[in-house]
Amino acid sequence: MERSEGIKKAHLWATEQNLPIGLKRLSGRFKNGNAFKEAVHSVIPLSFLLPRIDGFPPPLHMLLGQRIQLWLCVLILGLSQGGTPLSAAEPVGFSLNDGDRVLFIGDTFFEREVNYGHLETALTASYSDRRITFRNLSWAGDTPMGKARASFDWNKSEEGWLKRVQEQVAIAKPSVAILSYGMTAALELSDTPSTEAHAAYLSKFIIDTGRLMVGIREASGQPVRFVFFTPIQQQGERPDSAHSKALIEVAEALGTLGKSSGIPVVDILGATRRISMLRMVTYESPVILNDTGYRMLAERLPELLGIQAPAKGTDTALLRSAIQHKNELFFHRWRPANWTYLFGFRKHEQGRNGVEIPQFDPMIAEWDTRIAGLRPSEQSDPKVIA
Repeated sequence: MERSEGIKKAHLWATEQNLPIGLKRLSGRFKNGNAFKEAVHSVIPLSFLLPRIDGFPPPLHMLLGQRIQLWLCVLILGLSQGGTPLSAAEPVGFSLNDGDRVLFIGDTFFEREVNYGHLETALTASYSDRRITFRNLSWAGDTPMGKARASFDWNKSEEGWLKRVQEQVAIAKPSVAILSYGMTAALELSDTPSTEAHAAYLSKFIIDTGRLMVGIREASGQPVRFVFFTPIQQQGERPDSAHSKALIEVAEALGTLGKSSGIPVVDILGATRRISMLRMVTYESPVILNDTGYRMLAERLPELLGIQAPAKGTDTALLRSAIQHKNELFFHRWRPANWTYLFGFRKHEQGRNGVEIPQFDPMIAEWDTRIAGLRPSEQSDPKVIA
């Protein structure tokens, strides 16, 4: 009862301050109204909040609403978990440590990487002196709240969708998470006509990204470092088209969020502009790279991340083959084709067979070991992938 009253007071205060609706929802993550107010004031000066936001002309209203949300979505969510907010003054460089478990999570761009394995191969080869494992939980057309993977739960709340994402993240238990939801966001944003709805969608995307990050930390059960990838360039679009402008808006919003929270933002959009000009060679469709496109991007990835690239001429064919095989095994581990019958609303029919799914774990671990033995610093043996 006490917590319920505290949440009501926090929401009431957010309403009195005319905070955007996304921030009003965040008030429910605090035990009482004072804790929420302290979190807000620790990020934004009190004088900035005192004027009524809706008293400004519409353009400035939207600008302030978006700016507040960009700053608060991660900083306040971090405070609601009892930790300290991420530093806005000290940008964090990209680095992977020995023993890291890296998670790729996002929309179609990362889902197709499961099949190609070029990006993971580039990272593994660049950190050949460290034992790093990778997992991929991406889903085509997905959003930070897990809308695409909701399946038969599409009519549930966003909190229900996010819970499904967390269940999947708990399988991977990452220490590093690389997020890439930009293309889906840009496509939806470009189809949002009115200026007000446009700004509201972009703000919600950033808020939802913050909620996902909190969810990943909770599910992983350990500190998690984050990296944002901007979307790829859409092929065949003029620079002034609605789609091109939406891609830039999403990339800039992620850049603002990354800068304010000390999270590295990788400019995939800029890196793929030239690749997008090579028609019928590097893209499977206007919004999806093909094998060649992923390979070309992977060659630039160490430079984009500011890390040491593998020596020129390094043969990573065997390494990539092993990574592809491991990715296939993990795909079946977290996303079995008959999920509905094993764990969903029809599990009363075949749910007893669900005990077999975790049996993929030792096989995946075995291939992690094989991958480690194929790193450029190790002696590659073709028999490893036999």
